[in-house]
Amino acid sequence: SDGGPKDNTKWSTIVSKMTSYQVPDPPMALDIKVLGRTGAQILFDWPKRNGGSQISRFLVHYDTSEDFSSAIELIFESTQPEKLAESGGKYIFDFAPTDPPLIPGSKYFLKMSAMNTIGTGVFSKTKSFVPSGPPDPPIFSSLSTLEFSKSPITEATVSWMTPASTGGN
Repeated sequence: SDGGPKDNTKWSTIVSKMTSYQVPDPPMALDIKVLGRTGAQILFDWPKRNGGSQISRFLVHYDTSEDFSSAIELIFESTQPEKLAESGGKYIFDFAPTDPPLIPGSKYFLKMSAMNTIGTGVFSKTKSFVPSGPPDPPIFSSLSTLEFSKSPITEATVSWMTPASTGGN
C-alpha cells in the first residue's frame, strides 16, 4: 500500500432477486359493474407477481357489512376470468352468487385475493356496489268502471297490490 486513498470504485454489482415460493400479490384496479338485481361483473388487473407459483384460483369475500364480519366466500378457478380485448390487461368475471343470492337494493362490499400452491395472498382494496333492476309486476290488479250510465263513462278505478320486490330502486 502506497499510503494514498483507497480505490472505492471496485464494488461488486448489485444483485436483486425475488424469493420464490410466496403467496401472490392481490388483483389490482378492482371495479364492479352492476348487471341487474342479482348479479355484477368484477373487473380487475391480474396480480403483478404470482409468488413463484402459478395463480390457480381467486377468492372473493362479499358482505353487506363493511367490516366483513359475516363475509361469504366464493372461490373460482383462475381460468374463469376472461381477458378483455383492448382493455390494457383487464380481466372480467361474472359474479352472480346463488346461495345466498344478492338482495336487490342492499349495499355490498367486495374484496378479492389470488391463490397459488403456497397459499392465499392479501386482499385487494374493497369496492362497494348495489344490485338493482326493474321491479316485479304487481301481484294483483283490477280495473273497474260503471257498468251502465246514461252519460259517457269517463272514469275507471285501477287497484293493485305492491310488488314483492322493488328491484332495489
